[in-house]
Amino acid sequence: PIGNSSYHFQGNFNGNGVVFEIDLTRNANYQGLFGVIGNNGIVSNLGIKGKIEANRFTGGIAGRNYGTVTNSYNMANITGLDYVGGITGYSDGDIHNTFNSGNITAKDRYAGGITGGLIRNKEITYSYNTGNITSLGETNNWTETGGIAGYLAGNLTHTYSYGQILGRSYLGGIAGRVESFSVIESSYYII
Repeated sequence: PIGNSSYHFQGNFNGNGVVFEIDLTRNANYQGLFGVIGNNGIVSNLGIKGKIEANRFTGGIAGRNYGTVTNSYNMANITGLDYVGGITGYSDGDIHNTFNSGNITAKDRYAGGITGGLIRNKEITYSYNTGNITSLGETNNWTETGGIAGYLAGNLTHTYSYGQILGRSYLGGIAGRVESFSVIESSYYII
């Protein structure tokens, strides 16, 4: 992956519509095309297909995002332990104009079509999921699984999902576990 937990990607990466085919199997954290996108990092205009299997913080575009991801998508099937998402495993940044059609599986918890978790005061806008999202709850009875975000402390606007959502508890068509200060607008789940 580009960038890791010690050295975040801080540049501007415009994929110009390229689709990256990834076949990644690693017993490591922070896995995806990018390991960690830093707070100044911008990633845009790219797609992912293939398969990714890793540990914590696993996503198609990035394992963890502190910056901005826009105009991008994931079609890869992704499996990780926890914090697993089609675009990012966990997002401390913003995500705009994205979609996921890959199947996302967390062996334990925090799985989402776009992100496994979104931090407070950040947002996901104009994004959707059509993949199946599953948390197996290997060590937990609560599994925080959602069509867009597994755990939501930030805000969602103009999102939808119609993939199947499977887990033990804290399940939602849009978000699994939602904090009281989060705002969800113009978003829906198709049954």
